[in-house]
Amino acid sequence: MEKVKQNSFKEQSFFIGIDVHLKNWKVTIRNNHMALRTFSMNPCPRELARHLKHNYPGGVYFSVYEAGFYGYWIHRELEYFGIHNIVVHPADVPTSSFLGRSAQILSVKSDRPSESPPAPSSAGPIFPLVLWTRDRKS
Repeated sequence: MEKVKQNSFKEQSFFIGIDVHLKNWKVTIRNNHMALRTFSMNPCPRELARHLKHNYPGGVYFSVYEAGFYGYWIHRELEYFGIHNIVVHPADVPTSSFLGRSAQILSVKSDRPSESPPAPSSAGPIFPLVLWTRDRKS
């Protein structure tokens, strides 16, 4: 019987951009400055973690999503499942100067926040929002 060789992504960094909505998320996964996959999924951090660990075992996962009325429960669950996450202010997500701000609002992009790592821009670096401790409700 032949052994099946499993891919190993040990210590490789994966950057995940999540476009968060109530009924589904649009997710883009990047590695080595290349988009590997963009897909829609149920809004569940556990399912995302399971997908990453199954398809990219041994990797180090970094995710980002824009702050919104969904609160920080997504952030806390992603961190619990071993995904390093930051929540950013929507205005801090870089856009093309050609497209402008209105295009950013109309087509929020899971692929933009997941750039690996973000290139320096005239707008400056992206900083995470301050998150409260666990005893604070979101």
